[in-house]
Amino acid sequence: MFVIVIVRVFIFALVAYTLLKLVQHFRSPKRKLVAAQEHQQFFVVDEKTNIRKNFLLTYKGILFEGEKYSNPNEPESLSITMVLTDPARLHELQKQDFKLLESHVHDMYPNAPIRWKSPVREFYTEHKIICAQLITKKKSKSRAARIGKPTVNDVCFVL
Repeated sequence: MFVIVIVRVFIFALVAYTLLKLVQHFRSPKRKLVAAQEHQQFFVVDEKTNIRKNFLLTYKGILFEGEKYSNPNEPESLSITMVLTDPARLHELQKQDFKLLESHVHDMYPNAPIRWKSPVREFYTEHKIICAQLITKKKSKSRAARIGKPTVNDVCFVL
């Protein structure tokens, strides 16, 4: 009789433990992040209260990591450095995608400046150089173009 009670308690504890682990698995932010990445959806995993812990976000199936840095003199001051975890997939994104990501990060941290690490920073620099070459190579007969100031038509080339 005593053995049967112990076996029943053990089975009940095993079932309760299994249910707890299933709930934890389905509520796991990492699992949701991987699922969103596979389905190429936007998803953010972040602990806003813990400024030492980086946040992860996925967009179009590409994973980004946001590194949060705080100023020791001003704990309310926060800066964010964004890292592309798979640089080989940079060609799949356009500049508008990075602007959209920046707007989402600014929604989470409105006063934080955002910096991009390589190769995204070079992606921005490359686009600026291309635009500058377009502006300087464009032959315009306007007075503003001759003295080096961009005209209204030239400004539309800036990305």
